[in-house]
Amino acid sequence: MKSSMRLLIVLIFSTIVTLTFGQKSNWSTSFANQKVFIENKGQFDGRNWQKNSKIEYAIDYNGFNAFFTPNGLTYRFDKIIRNPQRKSNPEHEPKRINISEIIDITWLNFNENVKIIAQDAIEPYFSYAIKNPLTKEVYNINYIKGFNKLVYKNLYNNVDVEYEAQFEKGIKYTLFVHSGADLSKVMMKYNKRHTNIKSEFITYSLDESGNFNIKSSLGEITELKPFAYYKDNKQEVKIKFQFENDILSFQAENYDNTRELVIDPWVVSPTFNSSTAVWEVETDGAGNVYVIGGETPMQLQKYNSAGALQWTYTTPWDTATVWLGTLATDNSGTSYITSGTAPEIEKVDNGGNMVWHNNSSTDKEWWSITFNCDKTKLIVGGTILNMSTFMAYATIFDIDINNGIELSSNNFDSISLSGFGAFPIEVRSITTTKNSEYIYLTHKEVGTYNQSISSCPDSTQDFKLDNGHHLAYKCENYLPLTQNGGGLKAIVASNQFFYIHTGAKIYKRAVSDGSLIDSTLIPGGVNQLDFYGKIYVSNSGLALDSCGNVYAGSVNNVIKFDADLNILSQVSVGFTVYDVSVNSNGEVVAVGAQFNNSFSNRNGKIQSIDMSACPQYSLVCCDATVCNAGPFCSKDSSTNLVPSTSGGTWAGTGITNSLTGTFNPSVAGAGIHTIFYTLPCGTDSILITVNSVDNYTISSIGATATVTNLTGANYQWIDCDNGNSIIAGETDTSYTATVNGNYGVMINQNGCIIISSCVFIDVTEIAGNNNALGIKIYPNPTKGILNIYFSNDLNNVNIVIENTIGQKVYESISNQVKGAVLSIDLEKYSNGFYFVKINNNNLNLKYKILYDK
Repeated sequence: MKSSMRLLIVLIFSTIVTLTFGQKSNWSTSFANQKVFIENKGQFDGRNWQKNSKIEYAIDYNGFNAFFTPNGLTYRFDKIIRNPQRKSNPEHEPKRINISEIIDITWLNFNENVKIIAQDAIEPYFSYAIKNPLTKEVYNINYIKGFNKLVYKNLYNNVDVEYEAQFEKGIKYTLFVHSGADLSKVMMKYNKRHTNIKSEFITYSLDESGNFNIKSSLGEITELKPFAYYKDNKQEVKIKFQFENDILSFQAENYDNTRELVIDPWVVSPTFNSSTAVWEVETDGAGNVYVIGGETPMQLQKYNSAGALQWTYTTPWDTATVWLGTLATDNSGTSYITSGTAPEIEKVDNGGNMVWHNNSSTDKEWWSITFNCDKTKLIVGGTILNMSTFMAYATIFDIDINNGIELSSNNFDSISLSGFGAFPIEVRSITTTKNSEYIYLTHKEVGTYNQSISSCPDSTQDFKLDNGHHLAYKCENYLPLTQNGGGLKAIVASNQFFYIHTGAKIYKRAVSDGSLIDSTLIPGGVNQLDFYGKIYVSNSGLALDSCGNVYAGSVNNVIKFDADLNILSQVSVGFTVYDVSVNSNGEVVAVGAQFNNSFSNRNGKIQSIDMSACPQYSLVCCDATVCNAGPFCSKDSSTNLVPSTSGGTWAGTGITNSLTGTFNPSVAGAGIHTIFYTLPCGTDSILITVNSVDNYTISSIGATATVTNLTGANYQWIDCDNGNSIIAGETDTSYTATVNGNYGVMINQNGCIIISSCVFIDVTEIAGNNNALGIKIYPNPTKGILNIYFSNDLNNVNIVIENTIGQKVYESISNQVKGAVLSIDLEKYSNGFYFVKINNNNLNLKYKILYDK
């Protein structure tokens, strides 16, 4: 009933909010919208497949490139596909490969002294991470300028060419044919090249309308029929393209070359095969916004608080070789970005400079990043794959924030990949909560772990639970279609609660033990089930403000909930949201795309929204965590307990030094003891178990030593006269000696091992009791059957067994022949000592035995 009521309230309130309280966004923009001429400082070298034609400037836009050299330009199309050659050579061929199609355009007989002049510089700059194809070393070139206009001055005598890149239409180039110029010399030679992997082709021709069309398997370019006029009076001059022998030229009717002629064609190109979706968003302490998006390659962009683009950092990663990773940004604006598979990580400062780049081993994957509460530690959630055993592990990695080196890692779940339908288990989302703990989300579970995974590698978790909403391996439908999975921005935590986003619902759980408190539907949120009945989401993104309000991404909306998951407001953004972040200026920034990964053009979006958010949420930054210790045995020596942060004081039973944290098990005694560690900012505690061996008794009767009064113990008898050496095979509660000596027993109980006191056994004296008639009683002690051996013929033998108070428990009279053995079953009697009396006309013997069943 509660769920139904809540749904009704959600629907009604959503309508009210949409109609009357909908907020206006402060700013919005599309991702990768800079169609400008970027200066080449080495980042484009060789991309036109020409060794002797240096690229001066380039358009690098949404997977489409145009490279400008002194003698012409090159159009380049690229697409990542599954490698068709991998089937025949899987060990040496990559899973995915890049195919390319190139159209070179050369100005024939151009002036060698032509000058290329870039004009109208833009404010944002570019930074490129470049990987050396041979050494794999990654280096950075930054502060690269971009321009709106490119002029070829004196390309031919008295002929200039001016290029402009306009976002809406494409590339506009204008020929200024000055007085006295010879237009017939202006010719463009076309040459096509491409890879030969999967049905690549390039064709070009003039159509009936006079347009010049370039078609390839990856895209199309149309050079619209030219329009010409005299510059002085704008009088139109009839002109058209002529195309013969792959040479494009201009034919003008009744052209007066004493006047300056302006020829104004357009190059129109569709949006090409590359995703521009925006995957994640972060903000810094000054209100700047950082996003990652795109896939060929992935880019990191910085916007100021007013939405003005500051710089674009192009990573060395695309989906040709890796699956894309994740982003985290600290208060100073320093960002950490990863590739997911064949994992690499980079630190990029707030100016777009790569500070360091580091690689990990190919058996690992990095999908999600979080900081500790003061952002001095970097924790990455991901996977370890052991293909020699076909095992996959959900893993958290502790990464050195100063250099990207992995300090340690811990596994939280595992799965065998050998079974049908088996997929790796991964940490897909991770966040930070109080006491420097992390909450992680795998496909199946949710759990906690402490930040001190380097100093406390054996730390246990506060909880590890089934998440109740198992995720599919490909757990979303918006990351690049070429990668089977990645990170989700699907978990966020306060000091008391944490929230999980599953596309269609939000779940609220307690930080203390993970218990489910509540859940609610996300208006417009969507998830679906795969073949195995597991969830993949269409939208994601969670953020908190300091008032405890929760912001969730939906399809076309951002929803604001209070801490109890009641809807406060929602704003339509016109795209599917993948991530949200509360900015320091109280705005909410949402990112995503208008279309999912089944579309080649995603139209990635970034939008800052006024949702009356409180300031950013700040966690209680106090790490009083103590590394787990014990269990101990009461006779163990003292040990110093280990805290995550030094400088605190210790208290609790067994603590003998409050400053060093010295714990003495013998002082504490057997039991479970609570030990407290206190810093000025807070207190944490651990439970320490001290075990001991129960009180026991060791005694000997005849040639046999026995230990009693113990339960659940293991035994090993030892020879005290031979350096406490182990007596092979003697692991029972009793041991019967064969030679005189001192014997003891090693007792293992409750995880503690002790050595008993030693008892002396005189085998000679015991053997003397075996009288001259050769009567022997064995075993002694006995567990139930007592045997009496007769070495001679005896008649009328009377055998009586009495307990210690003289009560007769057994009696028989019989004749015994030489070699006879009389077996008596004592099972129905109680444990304890008994006396065996053997009499006839010629003998009167008495033996003491121990019955211990």
